[in-house]
Amino acid sequence: MAKKKHRHHIFVSYSRADRYTMRRLRDDLSKAGFTLCSDDTSLMPGTPSWMVALKQAIKDSGCLVVLLTPHAKKSIWVAIEYAYADAFGKPIFPVLVTGDQEQSVPEYLLYAQYADLTGDDTQMQKLVQEIRTRLKIDLPREAAPAPAFQLRDAPTQTALIDLLRSNPLGKLAQAAAQVSPVTEAGARACVFLIDPLKNELYGAAMAGEFKEAERQLRFRKSQGVVGDAWQRKRAIIADLSSITEEERGIIMNLTPEQISATRQVGSILGIPIFAKDDTSQVMGVLAIDSPLPLAESKPDRAEVMLTALEISRLVAQAL
Repeated sequence: MAKKKHRHHIFVSYSRADRYTMRRLRDDLSKAGFTLCSDDTSLMPGTPSWMVALKQAIKDSGCLVVLLTPHAKKSIWVAIEYAYADAFGKPIFPVLVTGDQEQSVPEYLLYAQYADLTGDDTQMQKLVQEIRTRLKIDLPREAAPAPAFQLRDAPTQTALIDLLRSNPLGKLAQAAAQVSPVTEAGARACVFLIDPLKNELYGAAMAGEFKEAERQLRFRKSQGVVGDAWQRKRAIIADLSSITEEERGIIMNLTPEQISATRQVGSILGIPIFAKDDTSQVMGVLAIDSPLPLAESKPDRAEVMLTALEISRLVAQAL
C-alpha cells in the first residue's frame, strides 16, 4: 500500500499570547525544510466551519508541535488540539520555550519528554532530527540546518536592535532633544526590551552618557517609570527631583540598587513600544531622562505627551 502523503509535516499548537514566539519557531522549522500549518496562516477563526477545519488540518499533518509556555498551559485550545492529535495517533513534540516545567507544562504532558529551547542551542537540532525520524521523511539536501532558537531574536526585536546598533543616536537622540535639548539638559535615551525568559526589561540600546551600573539595570512591571509604562501600556512622565530616595523606593517600587544607579535622574519619560501589527503587545519601553526637574527640561506637560506619541510613531516606522 502506498504511504499517505501529509499535506503538512507539522501542525503548530500555541497560545495566541505567544504568537510572536510561535512565528519565530515556525520560521526556523521552515528553514530546516519542513512544511507547517498553524491557525494564523491556514485557518479562519470564528467561521462556522472553523472547528471542522482545525480538526482536518491536524488530521492532514504529520505531527503536532506544542509550544509550552505559561499561557499555553492555561489555553483550552492547546488542550483541544493536543486531544485531536492524540486521537488521530499523531506524533506529538512538546517544546518548552518560556518558563519551566511547573510554570509551562500542563498535566496531560507532565510525563512526556520535551525539547527545552530556553537555553540549550543543541535542542533545536535534536528536535529537527527527531521529527525527521518519526515522520520517516528525507528533507531536500539544500534545506538549511536548523538555527539555534533565540527568544530575544523575535523578528520585531531584531529589526529594532539592528536599527539601534547601526545608528545608536539616530532618531532616539533626536527624540530626546525634542523633550530636552541634549547639550543643555543632558537628556539621554534608552530602549528597554522584554527578556521573555525572566519577564524583565533590559537595556538593549542607549544614547547618551550611562554608567556601567545603569547599563546592568533590569526592571519588572510597575518598577519605576519604565516598568509602569510597560504595565499600563501608555506613556508615563515623572518628576523625581521633588521626592526623596526613600520615597522612590516606596512610591516607584525601586530596589536600593535601582535607586542608587538612577540617583541623578531628575525627570523621566517612559513610552511603551508596541509590536508593529499589535498595539496590545508591548515589546519594550523607550525611556528618555534628564538630570533637570521636569519644569526646567520641558515645562509644558501636554507638549511632552504629544512628543511621546510622535516618538512612538517614529519607532513604529523604524520597525
